[in-house]
Amino acid sequence: MKKSRVFINTNLSSYINFFTSYFSQKKLELIFLKKLRIFLNVKNLILTSQGRVAIFLIAKILIKKKKRVFLASPYTLTEALNAIKYAGGKIEFVDIDINTGLPKIRDLQSKINNKTCAILVTHLYSSEKNIKRFFKVFKNQIIIEDTAINFGAKLNKNYLGTLANFGFYSFGTMKNLCLFNGGLIYCKKDEDYQKIKFIEKKLSNYPFFKFLKKIFLALIIDIAYNKYIYTLLTHHILKFVYKFEIKSILKIIYPGLFPIQKLHAPISYNYKYQSMNSKNGSKLLENVRYDHGQRIIKAKLYNKHLNSKTLKKFRFQSYFENSFLEYPILCKENSKIKILKKLFKNGYDIRYKWYIDNSKFFGKKIFKNSKYLEDNILCLPTNKNFTSNDIKKICYLINNLKDVK
Repeated sequence: MKKSRVFINTNLSSYINFFTSYFSQKKLELIFLKKLRIFLNVKNLILTSQGRVAIFLIAKILIKKKKRVFLASPYTLTEALNAIKYAGGKIEFVDIDINTGLPKIRDLQSKINNKTCAILVTHLYSSEKNIKRFFKVFKNQIIIEDTAINFGAKLNKNYLGTLANFGFYSFGTMKNLCLFNGGLIYCKKDEDYQKIKFIEKKLSNYPFFKFLKKIFLALIIDIAYNKYIYTLLTHHILKFVYKFEIKSILKIIYPGLFPIQKLHAPISYNYKYQSMNSKNGSKLLENVRYDHGQRIIKAKLYNKHLNSKTLKKFRFQSYFENSFLEYPILCKENSKIKILKKLFKNGYDIRYKWYIDNSKFFGKKIFKNSKYLEDNILCLPTNKNFTSNDIKKICYLINNLKDVK
């Protein structure tokens, strides 16, 4: 049976729940929001139409005439940086620390001045020790946590995204809390919460038929990656797509790798959270901790069985500090393409790129570490379709890379 890293955390009831929520959507939204507050153990939460809209709204209340600069690593999602730009902010980069997955502390310290508005931290693969150290060093600065791919990850009892001044999450199609589209803001201070809430209330309701297109696209992906259809058809189509690099299809599979640069915010930034998703959100929230535990088990299997000299494993302490939607490894000696080809040949479709180095879109300077991560990080699957035996086989194939032609 051939398998893919593409996985949508839905079932038939997910689609039924969306359509049957039409007449009680506001009530269901309040229930979902209450459950999120209980889960994250914080009160100041605001649901948004997308994760990128969340950071856009945060940036809107932070930007002042003489404080417009946001410091960030260029190795992150382009749309998060675009959102800051759309809000009127300016991006200045600090290279990423490969060992910690966070911006380099010394470089960041040298950049901070009276024009600095906030620091954007993208939670990627950092350990509990490194996160705590980073937040301690910059405790006097405003920090925004990009927790788009790490909902449910935590340090002891405190969840990532609630550790600093602001945090935001994404509930997009491929996330563990799949609402087809959606996001969430956390604000530490009540006054910041009220400011964002004031702006959010003025946004338009998400047009039903526009959202229906997203539901339809998710359904197509769901069908195409059904384990039987994928084995019989989709895997062979992907083989053709990868061989000839057909961008029109690659953009659907990897939208973050083909960013669109616009002068102004897209119209979707004017939309509120789609309340008809709330019942699905509440249902998925019930299983987040269990699903997280299952992915941690798989992450530990990778850590135990991968022993190839062609890669580097990142260090985790409790493992709870990462949600492990996928398990990242760092390839060495230009082995990434060989690994991808070998795994695909053996029936495993693996993500070929995670994030990109955004310095090429926002300036001329090349950031060595960010470019290195773009070229060499490989993400191994942890979704429900992959069993312990699959993971052991993937490790075996990587460990025996010398067989690749």
